Amino acid sequence: MLKSIVIIIIKSIIINIQVHGAIKLDRYQVLVIETNKEYVIKVEFAFNFERKSVMKINSREERQKILEDYIGEKIGAYAVVTYNDHTESIWFANMGKSFSEDGSTWFLEAPNQLYTYNIENNKDKRYYHRQGLVIRGNKAYEINSWQTAPFLPDVIDDLTFITEDECVDYLLSMNS
Repeated sequence: MLKSIVIIIIKSIIINIQVHGAIKLDRYQVLVIETNKEYVIKVEFAFNFERKSVMKINSREERQKILEDYIGEKIGAYAVVTYNDHTESIWFANMGKSFSEDGSTWFLEAPNQLYTYNIENNKDKRYYHRQGLVIRGNKAYEINSWQTAPFLPDVIDDLTFITEDECVDYLLSMNS
């Protein structure tokens, strides 16, 4: 068992790991593997996806297959989803297989909210950058995706996977 704390510094973000296994954070998926008393640390960027439009999805099973194929082992993905003449941005969180009865990956559907912070000086800018927020000019943007019960219908008119920056742009356009 991993007894000491492993510290990884990535793009000014410090991640503390005190367990053997995987942890999931907002932007990174970190896996610590013990092999013959050596520790192999694998860091995956959660948002290295390319934009992908899926168009119409006709069933929950079809959506499940698309999410499994696109997200795979990543922690999740942002998407713009249209259903019943309503469009919104969603975070699909990969919760793994331990929660599903049939052994498939369970994906939470979480609507996105955008929080905006004013940057007053360079100290604030460095702080928000270290927190992993999207910075544009004198504003820092954070996307929060609150966990909800599944709410998407089986039939989805359009699903487009987007990057975090595109999600910020979408949420800003909805507020203007």
